[in-house]
Amino acid sequence: MRLAETEVLGMSLVKEMPSSYTLVGPSLGASIGSGQVDCLSLLDALKIYLDLKGKGRPKTFRTAAERFCNYLISLCGNKPLSRYTRNDALQFRDWLVARG
Repeated sequence: MRLAETEVLGMSLVKEMPSSYTLVGPSLGASIGSGQVDCLSLLDALKIYLDLKGKGRPKTFRTAAERFCNYLISLCGNKPLSRYTRNDALQFRDWLVARG
C-alpha cells in the first residue's frame, strides 16, 4: 500500500540543498516526483562535495577529487549525474587499469 503512493520513498530524509547551489532546469524536489530528474553535472556535484566535505582537509583532498573528476570528464564528458551509465564506469575502469 505504501508503494502505491506517488511520493519517493525516503524523500523526507533528504536535506534541502542550500540556495547558493543552482540546479540545471527545474528544482530537484519538484522533478523527482514527476519521474524526470534534472541532475547536477559532475563538475557542479564536485563543487558541492568540496564545499561540504573539503573544509579543514588538506589541499591534497581537493586536488585528488578534482583530478579524478577531470579524468572521468576527459573520457565520458561532463554529463548530469543521472546520465552516466555502466558503460561509462567500465570505460573509466579499463582506462585506469591500462594506465597502471
